[in-house]
Amino acid sequence: MYFLIFSVFLIFYAKTYEISSDRFSSLILFLLLVSLYSFLPALQYEVGTDYNSYYQSVYKDSKSSVFFNKGEFLFHYLIEFIEALSLHQQFIFVFSGIIQGALFVNILRVFRRQGYSISLIAFLFIVVTGIYHNQLNGLRNYIAILSFVNLCLYSAENKYIKSIIIAIFGALFHQSFLLAVICTLPIILFKHKIYKNIFLVYLLSFLVFASGTPMLILENLINIFAPFYAHYLNYESSVSALNIATRAIYVPIALVFFWYFYKVLKKKGLSDFDKAILSIWAVSANLFFLLIYWGPFFRLIGYFSFFSIVPIYFVLRSKEINKEMRYIILLLLIASYIPKVTFFAEGEYSYSSIIQSSLKSHDPP
Repeated sequence: MYFLIFSVFLIFYAKTYEISSDRFSSLILFLLLVSLYSFLPALQYEVGTDYNSYYQSVYKDSKSSVFFNKGEFLFHYLIEFIEALSLHQQFIFVFSGIIQGALFVNILRVFRRQGYSISLIAFLFIVVTGIYHNQLNGLRNYIAILSFVNLCLYSAENKYIKSIIIAIFGALFHQSFLLAVICTLPIILFKHKIYKNIFLVYLLSFLVFASGTPMLILENLINIFAPFYAHYLNYESSVSALNIATRAIYVPIALVFFWYFYKVLKKKGLSDFDKAILSIWAVSANLFFLLIYWGPFFRLIGYFSFFSIVPIYFVLRSKEINKEMRYIILLLLIASYIPKVTFFAEGEYSYSSIIQSSLKSHDPP
């Protein structure tokens, strides 16, 4: 229920931010959205499997030094900052939430600059990607993931200095960031060629990832560029068939998008920004099939999960696709989301706060 209430407020203020015109109101709404975004992460209590690990990393020299030794210097110094101010351990979630919030709202800012409906982007971000919920459990990883999305968007705008800055920022929060960048660099460099053959690229990615062939290449990439994940290679896939099935429902939506793309979009012409993010989606859209072969790949898929909303966005904004079809897709997305945060909520989708915990601890016997 918490997530549903949060979603309504986030989409409302995103819409307000979308139509704001002067700089002062835009700045106020930017800060308001950051505060709203970070509210639930900041007040979380024992959400996910890593809560206690992060909680205990503050005022524990041995745990903090682990991050330093991994090269995740910014997270290490964030912990030192909290300790220097003698703040409560919960502040690791407060500051991480604020950082994640700033990165997310900057994503909205970039899309607004490109003429997108950021209220729809915010809706799809919450309902489709799973990033907001999973970030409660993976503080460092999801700061890196949101940094990665910013990096891709700045690269799509040809703003390479900002891209380099955000790349350094993300890499200093989580070491897996480098592997994601290495995988994405060819897509950015050859985005025009990928865009020209976008359906073929999508079809090839479907066939290749469904076959599990990339696992041979991935093993070498992990051993060379991400040895910290090497011990996961022997893990068998623990991902449920339901998890993969819920991701597979986006394949039919992709087919609707391609119909619309060749009938309308390609004739109208798209901006270089649109071409870049569509190219990233076409290559990465079917990565989820690798979960069949290797469960821990979930951590790397997270870097590309944001781009799964791109074709859905174009379909829902299309006037050429009849309203009934768009309403069916919209209802399908909502219907697949609501049970995950209500009746069947578990893990990162089952929220509890420190306020609840505090009230329970003061209940009379």
